[in-house]
Amino acid sequence: MIPNNKDLAIVGIGTYLPKQHLVKDVIKKAGGDTSEYKGWEKTGIAGPDEHPGNMGYLATQKALENAGLNPSDLKIVIACAMTWDFPAGAWTIANYSMKMLKTPTDCIGFDMVQGCISILTSLDLCRNWLESVGGGYAAIICSLRYNETVDRKTITGDGPRGWGDGAGTLIVGLDRKKSALVYKGASYHNDSKFLGGFQRKYGGTRFPIAPPDAHFYERMPATEYTDKEAYAQYLLGYTSSVNDLQKKFDLKPDWLICNHVSPTMVKAILEICKVPESQLCSRGNEIGHVSSADVVFDLEKLLSDETRYGNVFAIASCMFAWGAGLFHRKRI
Repeated sequence: MIPNNKDLAIVGIGTYLPKQHLVKDVIKKAGGDTSEYKGWEKTGIAGPDEHPGNMGYLATQKALENAGLNPSDLKIVIACAMTWDFPAGAWTIANYSMKMLKTPTDCIGFDMVQGCISILTSLDLCRNWLESVGGGYAAIICSLRYNETVDRKTITGDGPRGWGDGAGTLIVGLDRKKSALVYKGASYHNDSKFLGGFQRKYGGTRFPIAPPDAHFYERMPATEYTDKEAYAQYLLGYTSSVNDLQKKFDLKPDWLICNHVSPTMVKAILEICKVPESQLCSRGNEIGHVSSADVVFDLEKLLSDETRYGNVFAIASCMFAWGAGLFHRKRI
């Protein structure tokens, strides 16, 4: 088992949600068919002034207040990004929050582009970073404006039509005495064959501008594998990372949190982890799938009930990578 001095304390959590809507109403408004929809009931839809940058900043402000810390305590800020206020590169969600918070110049910030799994890889990165600089605290911002990237009129399936907007931030540090909740580590499974699944076509250097008759957020269909093969790979990736995590720490989960990919996928994750539904701590039906922020929202829910303690498995993924992380909450 990883020594205690390697544990990363979760000292603050902050979240931000825009107005919630019934997913079926959103699909109908877009001209889509809801007759076979069995996904999440609700999703958050950001308003005209709710963007990844300011939603992330507001969530981070709350997280710092929750932790009882100041921006000057931060040594690193990572944003798990999938959508941006402006084209990525010269502008980052992390540095927008740092600008608004007035963090010190020895605090570094950057965005990580790794889909929903980036919440786990960011935790691992922050732990090593804080060790290398001798302490301090890190902010991990997960902020997404997903809804407008989904053409609900033409896209079918329960997953994408349940995507939502919102933000969640974790404040983490090496002093485990400051929190009853710690992150202990993760295991991963990566298969780059599945790179590009469900990716947007326009906006990059290959197809910079969408033609007048195309949806700017049009998705490119996968050509190297079928939907059935992709689903089988998800099950393999989850199973591999979960089994490896259990071998690494020699324990079983008391609670499960995960990306809200879809109700069907969450059910499959429960079966892989051998966890009954009563031990699932999820806000999927309330907020939809908000990418990497799902884990933050679920941790917030977990902490709202003092009877939820013990080993917590956190399952996350993107199209080409899968991860299983371990949190532990002490009984208070």
